[in-house]
Amino acid sequence: GAGLETAWVKTIAVNEKLAPPAPAVQGTVTEAGRPQKGLTVILKDDKGKELEKAVTDENGTYLLANLKPGKGTVEVTKRSSGRSAKKPVILQPGPPIQVDLAMLE
Repeated sequence: GAGLETAWVKTIAVNEKLAPPAPAVQGTVTEAGRPQKGLTVILKDDKGKELEKAVTDENGTYLLANLKPGKGTVEVTKRSSGRSAKKPVILQPGPPIQVDLAMLE
């Protein structure tokens, strides 16, 4: 006879939304209004420990991704001019948090 199969279907509730993405920080580094390429942007925790770093691209933009929630500081230093900038940030899941760093506004 025809092979009859019984499929057991387990229903899983799918009403929960996808988890928001891990915290991320993005922004632009400028000096006197000009984008700064090739600078290292560092994320430190509230105790000053380095958590993550990224290098700015030709537009002065950077992205720090896949971070853990918490408080921290985003900072950048340009050795040739001795200028630096830093800003506090609260890391939370969701779209990237915009943190622009301006050295010499």
